[in-house]
Amino acid sequence: MSRSSLIPALTLILAASTGVGFAAEEGEKGAKAAKHHQQVLAKFDANGDGKLQRPEREALREARFPKLDTNGDGSLSRDEFVHRHHGKDGRKAGTKEKGKRDNG
Repeated sequence: MSRSSLIPALTLILAASTGVGFAAEEGEKGAKAAKHHQQVLAKFDANGDGKLQRPEREALREARFPKLDTNGDGSLSRDEFVHRHHGKDGRKAGTKEKGKRDNG
């Protein structure tokens, strides 16, 4: 293989392998999310119909509220809400800065 055709070939291989890595990472996140949803449903689906009705969703909210109310005052401040939904750095949970990868 000539040098002029080797570089595009290596570039193509690198691009393809990177895409596979990202797809695998997203697949793992999806699998974890699906498992979490199954666990939540199993715990809070009181009538076993595979759906969460309003009273079941209320029970879920009640169970999660103490984790959100970090100072225990019975209400959620803006900081508590933002911390929960956007993370400590203010970015929406699960997002990354443009051009940066999460390697951890």
